[in-house]
Amino acid sequence: MTVVQHFQPGISPQQDSALPDLDCRENIDAMVHGFYRRLLDDPVMAPMFLDVAAIDLQQHLPTICQYWYKMLLGETD
Repeated sequence: MTVVQHFQPGISPQQDSALPDLDCRENIDAMVHGFYRRLLDDPVMAPMFLDVAAIDLQQHLPTICQYWYKMLLGETD
């Protein structure tokens, strides 16, 4: 089960132990992509990222994932 499958708006968060550890690239990817999937589904937030900030997700997501690999896994560029 991925981080994305755990998120449900309006429902209290599950125990931390029910969420996967961010201890590998796959779990970090699931967390980052899940976050942006939920963000882009939001009718208020999506235009802020896509229209106002004009974020190129093809370029942005790998950069964000690389940041988390470095912070959480100690990987270097």
